[in-house]
Amino acid sequence: MARQVSKTGMKSGILIKTNVKSSRILEIRQDGIKTELSDTGTRSARYRGTHWDTVEVQMNPDDTSS
Repeated sequence: MARQVSKTGMKSGILIKTNVKSSRILEIRQDGIKTELSDTGTRSARYRGTHWDTVEVQMNPDDTSS
């Protein structure tokens, strides 16, 4: 049986739209670069709300991240 899609076309029923508000380089070292991204947005599903997020990313010299 095929999975039903909601009226908005989303399979999970949750939609988060964000805009990056800031990005910072925290460290530059031989083993990679550590950056921080902050964003805000809106969440739409059964309930509406505001989404705030801050992510730290370690980018390694071999093009992987953690």
